[in-house]
Amino acid sequence: MTQERAKEELTRYLRNPPPNYAFLLEGSWGVGKSHLWRLFKGKPLTDLKRNDITISVAGLSTLNDLEDALFLASVQDLAPDFVKETCAVLWKTALRVVKVDPKDIKLKADVKAGTTVVCIDDVERFAGDFKVLFGFIKALLDDAELHVVLIGDEKRAIADLPGYKDYRERIINRSISLPPDTGSLYESVVKGYTEENIRDVLLSNKDAAIALFAEKGLRNLRTVRAVLDEVHALLQDVNWPQGKVPKIETLLSAVTFHAKAMAEDASNAEQVATVFLQHDLSKGIALWNNKKKNGESDEEHPLQNWRTLVQKLGFESDVYEWPSSPAFATYVTGGPLDAQGIAGDFLIFGDDPQEESLLKRLDSYREMDDATFDACVAALRQQVENHELLSLHLVWMAYRHLSYFSRKKLTGYSVDACMQMFITAIETCDPTGPVSPGMESFGEQMDDNDNKVWAALGALQKKIEAVEQAKADEREQRAIVEGEGEMSRIFGIAPFAKADAQDIYDRLNQAGQAALVRMAKFYARRRSVVNIQETVVAEAPFASVLADLIDQNQPQAEKVTLANAAWMDVRDQLRDFVKRMGWTPGKCANSEGIEQTSQ
Repeated sequence: MTQERAKEELTRYLRNPPPNYAFLLEGSWGVGKSHLWRLFKGKPLTDLKRNDITISVAGLSTLNDLEDALFLASVQDLAPDFVKETCAVLWKTALRVVKVDPKDIKLKADVKAGTTVVCIDDVERFAGDFKVLFGFIKALLDDAELHVVLIGDEKRAIADLPGYKDYRERIINRSISLPPDTGSLYESVVKGYTEENIRDVLLSNKDAAIALFAEKGLRNLRTVRAVLDEVHALLQDVNWPQGKVPKIETLLSAVTFHAKAMAEDASNAEQVATVFLQHDLSKGIALWNNKKKNGESDEEHPLQNWRTLVQKLGFESDVYEWPSSPAFATYVTGGPLDAQGIAGDFLIFGDDPQEESLLKRLDSYREMDDATFDACVAALRQQVENHELLSLHLVWMAYRHLSYFSRKKLTGYSVDACMQMFITAIETCDPTGPVSPGMESFGEQMDDNDNKVWAALGALQKKIEAVEQAKADEREQRAIVEGEGEMSRIFGIAPFAKADAQDIYDRLNQAGQAALVRMAKFYARRRSVVNIQETVVAEAPFASVLADLIDQNQPQAEKVTLANAAWMDVRDQLRDFVKRMGWTPGKCANSEGIEQTSQ
């Protein structure tokens, strides 16, 4: 039954004298029953010369609760505004203002037989026994001779509301089941947005959006509204290039997935984020399905649940279109909204320079001819062998692509040969080069070949991180000793852990008194950090040796220069630091168990 047909049935019920039975407007949660009634209360009800008193019985359980709710709803047009705002707490004040008898239900509701309609919403959420609500409705029908419209989810009422099945037939003679009218709600919501450009875009995508909602089984109109509001909020904060109209189909699909996942369980946010942090969604799904099909181990890893969620909600085909979007992943987990970043990731205003990267092109390999596919595979292999991929994550993604194609016998070489090619490329990669660290696997189910490549990448990452750490240490040393650049404000760093104490002494000596002041401050400021030992204990051996060097090289005299005093201040700070670390020569100095002794 369409919403227009539902309005016709309501009109037919209300235009006749009260028939001593109630009219039930029923349907599943979120299909728009209350929304339909709010629309009907406008011109249709006015044309019938009827007035309404609408209450929700959600959470109510007693007759007194019901009578109070009815009274408070009925006085909303009689009491002054300031009373209406507080009558939920001070209903007796409202009673005195309108001068009605609280014991007389007719006066209490200020009703007139044949002209007043009482609408009782959320019937299935009544917290008491239905026979209490039944008695209340019966009084409205028989004693007050009113029209009564009930709104509720009858399936839930039958399952969860005690007494509903026993008493339902005694008061309900006419009912209609309301299906979701997604199209009507879509237009109503979109036309309520104030920005004309956003309204135009959403309305032009209406048919595609309605088809998407139907395909994904999205019947709850509250969730539909949430999807539209989310897309609206994103488009509001995006800079629109002049003359360009955004393409929102892929974004709309992603937002719908997010909304459905959150409507099912709010804890799904992390899994939704995991989906959009990956570069090869389609490969991840395909590999997972392939391993399941081949009977390989399929133990569920907590981070693998994203695949289950994607399939369960019906979005397995959509992943071929979704991009990797850290900005969207941050947003869905409650982080700040970077609408411009999301728009860029989803290419809503067209292509970006990276769109034609080999990895992205190979995501659509099914649409290629053999010659194009072979050329792309050969080019990607060349990039790997020539160390042209500038991050370890991209190397891993390339392996996932080529390994997957090898499994499907599309490359001309075996899975083992593919693995060995990557191992060789990884082991010959220069850790001092431009390749950046950072690996993400998202808990993939790995076989032996996968584990070997992952281990090789892990070893290379440690080498790269060691190089990066050495560069960072040198920058910090130069800021402290030579005064080049800003000193770091982070306490938990140890830039001198691997430094040569004699070299630092010579550099301090050459840099002068200002360098000594900076060095003393660097060690002094660590005193306020309670758990500092956990992160910088590895620097204790250096500090001990440098303090000894200062003692050996600075004069012991009755009167010293300011420079000598500055050296002594550095020495004292170093000794205090060593003591604070609880370190003595020969004692393990760091969390890696490296035994270090003073020279």
